Amino acid sequence: MSLPTGVPPPPPPGLNYIAVIKSTLVPTGIAFIFGGMFVPLLITLFLLSTPKLRRQPIFVLNVLSLLLGLTMCSLSISTSVASMLLTFDASSFIVPLAVLTGIAPVLVESVLFVRVFAVYPWSKISTRTKVVAYGVPIVLRVARTANIAVNLGLIYRTPGSRSNSLDASAQNWEKYSTKIECTLQLVDNTYVSMLFLWKLQQAAKLSASIRLKSSNSYTRRIRSLMWIAVSNFVIPDILSLVQLIVLFLHPDDGEVALYVFAIFFANPCIEIIGVLFATVWAASNHWQADHGSAVPTTMPTISLDLSSHVAAAPAQPYATHSLMFHTPGVNSPASSKSEVTGEKEAQMETKLAELPV
Repeated sequence: MSLPTGVPPPPPPGLNYIAVIKSTLVPTGIAFIFGGMFVPLLITLFLLSTPKLRRQPIFVLNVLSLLLGLTMCSLSISTSVASMLLTFDASSFIVPLAVLTGIAPVLVESVLFVRVFAVYPWSKISTRTKVVAYGVPIVLRVARTANIAVNLGLIYRTPGSRSNSLDASAQNWEKYSTKIECTLQLVDNTYVSMLFLWKLQQAAKLSASIRLKSSNSYTRRIRSLMWIAVSNFVIPDILSLVQLIVLFLHPDDGEVALYVFAIFFANPCIEIIGVLFATVWAASNHWQADHGSAVPTTMPTISLDLSSHVAAAPAQPYATHSLMFHTPGVNSPASSKSEVTGEKEAQMETKLAELPV
């Protein structure tokens, strides 16, 4: 069996080229770092989640994304070790690693699409909004999937692409399919980010328009949505932009190729961590709610009778308006204002309760 064109002959047994070892150290280090982070995140995800949350699709997709990241890290480490110790005998790991690295961003970003589906419920939006919120992202995902399939076919057919993971990636960075994927990913993430952030801005204005009785609960809900937006949408958008820029920095150069590979491998891993942080943040809020962290709404009062004997009166709810004398049969202004405010609060609670966390 002849070696691919441009590949030097293997060194004597027990030795290897410095260039081969150097090119595999970066993927190995990145894989160990992210693999070491995925394990405690998986444990934290299960510890902070409630039984109700574990039955939701968002939790299942997070677990699958985490397992996908662990598989990617394991394949990257296996490929690097095989390249260093077995000398160009890493072809059995290269193709699965290339497939997972290519489809990982699309699979992980499907979790983001589920969050958009929660913000824009299908049964409560118009047909035009459905086209804007669902049609455009679905078309972009289909186009990205088709382009990734073409790119993976080019990697498989390129001579020498299965020698090590760095060569397999570097030989396709100059191809148009890779740049098209990065451009589509940037457009997709930007579009979905705008959808989510616009809805979040509406929720923030809605909650600020009236003072709620349980304002702490809804402030925490809005804060959770803000962290979800930052970790799920803004950070992947920035990484996609950086990933697109480095493609034009002559990745055929050895030093630049190492950084390009690091960004391409780290991008889906960081997206997985961002999605998990958002889910863990939301799960911690559910855990606090289930364990009675809310402020009580009743408080015992003390009354003093004529015999100077202190006795506990029945529990009375907190009043939202000042005390005043009330004549039977006459509606006081404070009472009417309280009733109107109560109706607005009930409407606000209903709208804010629909926001996902």
